[in-house]
Amino acid sequence: MTDTRKKIEDSGEGKKPCFIMVGAPRTGTTLLANVLGAHPRIAMFDEEFHGAVRFLIGNKIPAVKLCTPSQIQHTKKWQPYFKLVQKNGFLRKRFRHRLIRSRLSATDYNAIFDAKFLVILRDPTRSLDALMRRENMKRGQALDHLTQAYSLFKTLADQPEFNSGIISFDRYLADAEGQSRALAAWAGLDYSDDMLDGAALNTRYVHTGIVKEKASDVTADAPVADDLKDLTALYQRLLLLAF
Repeated sequence: MTDTRKKIEDSGEGKKPCFIMVGAPRTGTTLLANVLGAHPRIAMFDEEFHGAVRFLIGNKIPAVKLCTPSQIQHTKKWQPYFKLVQKNGFLRKRFRHRLIRSRLSATDYNAIFDAKFLVILRDPTRSLDALMRRENMKRGQALDHLTQAYSLFKTLADQPEFNSGIISFDRYLADAEGQSRALAAWAGLDYSDDMLDGAALNTRYVHTGIVKEKASDVTADAPVADDLKDLTALYQRLLLLAF
């Protein structure tokens, strides 16, 4: 049992609800976090690593968006010795996605809160391209990044102790209102038109809105690179569970 979990269990406090949105980088995580965060019942934290969601006051439901694998994983979390690695430019660049930044793991969130995890999917071919192009990753590094991300996705979807839902970035771009309504229903909230303003409220990428052209045109029967076949198969299985 982790120290965090033990402190919470010893406190005797009841669990409060919390939404944890997880996705690989460059897969629409920020846009979709803004969609849920625009709901009047939600207080959304963007890439908050220190557990501030525990201290939210008022009547809003806390939520946090984290990218995996560098910001959250199943049981692993930030360790003090990561500071030494971060001081070395070569190691920081090569292993940045393995230096987990969140002080809470997915298991910790599950222990502390009545947690609901939202997995954000995007076609792996497009995801790999975005990581290489926008994060300047080599293909092997980007593939390792996605492999670790999908390992968490599979865990959240398959292990019964996690209450999880799955949303497709590509489907959201194609039908923003329909997917927003499905997201609200999954969250147990009444749908709000404010959710459609989420893209416009995107403070991280203020110049972007809903760009339907970003939706994947890769179909289930399209050719897939050999090194992406396993990930694509897992993606397609998880996609069957999505809204």
